Amino acid sequence: ERLHQVVARTFGADTLVDLRPTMGGEDFSAYQQRAPGVFAFVGAGNVETGIVHPHHHPRFDVDERALDMGLRYLTAATIDLLSDA
Repeated sequence: ERLHQVVARTFGADTLVDLRPTMGGEDFSAYQQRAPGVFAFVGAGNVETGIVHPHHHPRFDVDERALDMGLRYLTAATIDLLSDA
């Protein structure tokens, strides 16, 4: 919930999408056995420019503006979480 608020403050509440649980292959849960954490997806598609194909598709591409958004999210989250330190 706290990081939902970070996203809302940083990009606007309309950018936050709650996803159904996924069974994607990740080892992140092993880290969370030792420390609390959160797994977040940063959308990297863009319908307007034709970047619409999923991972592992031969025409998969990334809207590189997502890299900036991901960095801004991680920076804002870090600052927020360190404000309690």
